[in-house]
Amino acid sequence: MEKLRVFRLYVAFLVVCFQYCAADITFIAERFPLQGNRELSDVPWPMPTEWSRDNVTFTLSPTSLKFAPNLPECDVIHGAITRYRRLMSVNKETDPPAEVDIEGVNVIVENTTCEKYPYLDMDESYTISTGPSSISLTSQSVWGALRGLETLSQLLYEENGQVRIRNWTITDNPRFSHRGFLIDTSRHYLPLSIIKKHLDAMTWSKMNVLHWHIVDAQSFPYVSHAFPELSEKGAYSPRHVYTPEAVAEVIEYARLRGIRVVPEFDTPGHAHSWGKAKPDLLTPCWSDGKPYTAEYGQHTDRENFDPSRETTFQFLEEFMNDVASVFPDQFLHAGMDEAHYMWKEAIIWQDPLDNGVVVSNSTLIEVWKNKRNIRDCTNTSVDNFNEFALRAAKGGNRLIISSCWYLNYLCYGEDWRRFYKCDPTGFTVKREEMDQVVGGEACLWAEFVDGTNFLQRSWPRAAAVAERLWSPSHVTDADTAAFRLDAHRCRLLRRGIPAQPVLPGYCGDYDYGLEPEAPEGSGDEQTCPTGKAMQTETSSTMLLLSLIFTLAATSSA
Repeated sequence: MEKLRVFRLYVAFLVVCFQYCAADITFIAERFPLQGNRELSDVPWPMPTEWSRDNVTFTLSPTSLKFAPNLPECDVIHGAITRYRRLMSVNKETDPPAEVDIEGVNVIVENTTCEKYPYLDMDESYTISTGPSSISLTSQSVWGALRGLETLSQLLYEENGQVRIRNWTITDNPRFSHRGFLIDTSRHYLPLSIIKKHLDAMTWSKMNVLHWHIVDAQSFPYVSHAFPELSEKGAYSPRHVYTPEAVAEVIEYARLRGIRVVPEFDTPGHAHSWGKAKPDLLTPCWSDGKPYTAEYGQHTDRENFDPSRETTFQFLEEFMNDVASVFPDQFLHAGMDEAHYMWKEAIIWQDPLDNGVVVSNSTLIEVWKNKRNIRDCTNTSVDNFNEFALRAAKGGNRLIISSCWYLNYLCYGEDWRRFYKCDPTGFTVKREEMDQVVGGEACLWAEFVDGTNFLQRSWPRAAAVAERLWSPSHVTDADTAAFRLDAHRCRLLRRGIPAQPVLPGYCGDYDYGLEPEAPEGSGDEQTCPTGKAMQTETSSTMLLLSLIFTLAATSSA
């Protein structure tokens, strides 16, 4: 008993010591992940087309920086300046100078039309130049101004308690006009707050198309004006739906960030959820004299729309016309159907072409097939989609490439390098076929993804795709990009996106949780404890444990 009492007193003493040791969590340094050659943290992601800088630096104060746009009444510009003023204030001033070098930013849009909605082939070019007293940002359109403001926000850095910017000259424009991300809200529902955070991360990485695969065989969350019974019977629950107001909110949130929202209503397959309310629309495929029966939780693409009924086409025409009145984009993704009845231009997957279907030249073809098993992490080649892309290019249609960018397939380690290596024009050496490629998309199919892991699974892996689609074709050095991507990941953390790590290392306070005051978003951000909050929590917990052990030892004595 005496030995037990001494042991308990010793444990209590250790706990008290640990409590005092843990009272302060000290951060070691700024973000320096690994030794070696690396870009400084103020080099933007994605890499600009042309840029230069020297060792001259200027001080500025994000909180007092004045923006002078020539389109102050344009809601796109006004909203962007408001957001970026807050984002730039994330750079903490602990020792602001008495006088700053740069006091303002001139934002000049040459085309003074305040374009309302982004569109394919919009002009996103811009230039930035820093001077001894001001920064000049010039663009041809409001969309270029958005991209320039994002780059400008990434050029600021903190040094000795002061916010600084180097002497930069940047001329930038995207390599491809379609830089998309596919989200799947049928297999698993995504809350609006997650979709909005994702749109933020997209604009911070200069992606500009949200491909919304909104319904599929598993559920029908889209609330249709014309056919509300589809979601009433096809959604997982009355709460797992996107009402007209919610859809409008997503479109508006995206619009102000220069992001197009392209909906996809996959037809004629993947239609099981449609049949919950409209069973006469569907017909099963037959095998061995028996109809195929859908199995819940599995692919149900053997149930198709019944092409033998005229009522099927009448229904689809009315439904798609209703959809076209909701989504303002010029394109509507029709899955695998010819979509001959739609007044909007169509995007379809490549399957109809593989089956000999002739489609209009105005139809965009999305190439998704890949010759290899993309789940095989040992195969790092990125040219196995060449055969399918060449076949799709024969008809002269414009192409969107997604074959090598399926983010739902995971590999251990730096699997972003596989995405970074893939060039969407790598399937050909012919200039005319290269010119048919309008861009590409990262795809995150949601069989095993929902709101709990969507953002972490997406970012910063999708940023590798973003740079491949924005930056010049010669920007291919993944070793150099790794450090910039790591810095971009820390940037995403600071801005409220729980992006997963790229390299071993450290992101300061943000490793412990997201900042309570998220600088951007929809206003419903969840907060996590910062370092100070955690050290208080740790101290309290350890103190409580020490008291418990001390009381236990005393009572035993």
